[in-house]
Order: sequence, then C-alpha cells, then structure tokens
Amino acid sequence: MKAEKMELTIARLLSGGLLISAAIIACGVILLLFEKGAQPEQLDLARLHGIGALSPGRFLETVQAALTGRAEDVLEVGLICLVATPVMRVFLSIFLFARRGDFLYVAITTLVLAVLIFAFLNS
Repeated sequence: MKAEKMELTIARLLSGGLLISAAIIACGVILLLFEKGAQPEQLDLARLHGIGALSPGRFLETVQAALTGRAEDVLEVGLICLVATPVMRVFLSIFLFARRGDFLYVAITTLVLAVLIFAFLNS
C-alpha cells in the first residue's frame, strides 16, 4: 500500500470518528436543552465518568443509559467516541503497516498501543 493511500485511509478514519462524535455530542446538547431548558446549572457534571467510562463494564452501562435518552449519558458516549478515535487510528496503523510489510513500524506502533492500554488500565 502506498504511503498516500495509507494516509488517506487514516484521515478518513479520523474524520469519520470526529463527525460521529460531533453528531452524538450535538444530540446530547439538544437533549440537554429539552431536559434542562434554560437552566444549564442543573447539569449533573459529577455523573460524567471521564476515562473511567471506558472500562468495558462501565462503557456498556453508559451506552445503555444513553439509549434511554438521558442527556449526560449521550454526551458521555460522544466524548468516549472522541477519545477512542485516535486509539482506533493506532489499531488501523498497525494493520496498514503490516499489510505494507513495514514491520519496524508495526513494532513501534504496537508499543504505542501497549502504552495506551497500560495507561487505560492504570487510570
């Protein structure tokens, strides 16, 4: 695979992740306006779990709660998608480097992924 095609594939992933995240966050904001009206001080920011919501059990709980239409949960899913987009880029890069036969970059990118996983598990 040529470098330009690889870059285009990665750019599409990043753009798609950003657009999906933005759409989910926009839905959350719209729901928030309907739920809270002109009183955003009622937003329960303490409920947002940040990086902790990425743990497998917590993530599924958050998605299930978001499907009920609760604004904070929809916002949290949008933020999780936004954070997950660059991680997906690392996964895709490993695959594309392997397909290209560039095993030095497969090793380097795998190391980056290992660091991300380590940080995730220790947060």
